[in-house]
Amino acid sequence: VGGRVMAWHAKELGLEVSEQELAASLKTSFPQLFPGGNFVGKEVYANFLQQNGTTIPEFEENFKRDILRQRLRK
Repeated sequence: VGGRVMAWHAKELGLEVSEQELAASLKTSFPQLFPGGNFVGKEVYANFLQQNGTTIPEFEENFKRDILRQRLRK
C-alpha cells in the first residue's frame, strides 16, 4: 500500500514515466532481455515474465511505480 501511495503522490506532483524511460530502465535492469543491445522480442519477454509469475502489463505498471518511488525519494 505504501508504494502505491508514493506512486500516487508522485503523479500528483506531475511525475510520470515515459515509454522511453521505461525501456531504458528495463534495459539497465534486465540486460538479458537486450542481448547485443537489441530487444529479444515481445514473446520472449512475455515468457520471461510468465516464468516469474506476472504479465507484461502487471510488470510494467509495477516497474513504473518503482521508478516513480525512486524519483520521489530523490
